[in-house]
Amino acid sequence: MATNNGTVINIAGTPDAGNTYADVPWLAEQITSDRATGGNAADINGRVLDALYGDDGTVHVWTSNVANAFAIVNGSIVRGSVTTSGQMTTTVSAADQEFGELVTILPAANGNAIYYDIRLNLAAGAAGARNSYRMKLVNLAGVVYIEMYRRTNASTLIGAAATWIVGVGDKIAIRAYGNKIMMLRNNILLETYLDVSTDYHPTGGFVGVESGTAANFGFTDIYIEKSLGPAPV
Repeated sequence: MATNNGTVINIAGTPDAGNTYADVPWLAEQITSDRATGGNAADINGRVLDALYGDDGTVHVWTSNVANAFAIVNGSIVRGSVTTSGQMTTTVSAADQEFGELVTILPAANGNAIYYDIRLNLAAGAAGARNSYRMKLVNLAGVVYIEMYRRTNASTLIGAAATWIVGVGDKIAIRAYGNKIMMLRNNILLETYLDVSTDYHPTGGFVGVESGTAANFGFTDIYIEKSLGPAPV
């Protein structure tokens, strides 16, 4: 156990040293999914998620605020032809969410990052302060990690820094269940953050991705679920 500004962080296992702490059995309902099928595309904006892993019967669409910031190449969502930072989002009605994907391309340069947001309060491109819980995939001196943040006007690290290494082929996810925020890699629960802060908690109805400036990235096998909690023992 560790504390961070009065909140509790539970880190499961020894970082990257034979960590076998599997996630507890978890109940969920599929909201939507996207395997980036249908051929290559220069821009993600307006794409209907293909729901090949299932959905909730609702059509979900990706909205992007920067033309050609996100593209589809060979079944992966990748950086498009522009190098400015862009956002892509879709709507989610459930407050308890899990957002996961399979990594296909890593940020190549030191400091480059891509960000995955849940409980996001604004659609891509909307004016105003953006609040969310966030999983950051970042290259630090040639090693790529995932880190967990709480974003309320500014981003605050809420988990372990530069600890959880990620490679191509890894599945990564961030989950919100009540005031518990969790991060997973390959279905292994890495850490849990208990948000007991007294200020505003992110509660928005979007999930999304922010590309970061100039960062290479690639991901596929996206899923968005409604988190129902641990399975009864």
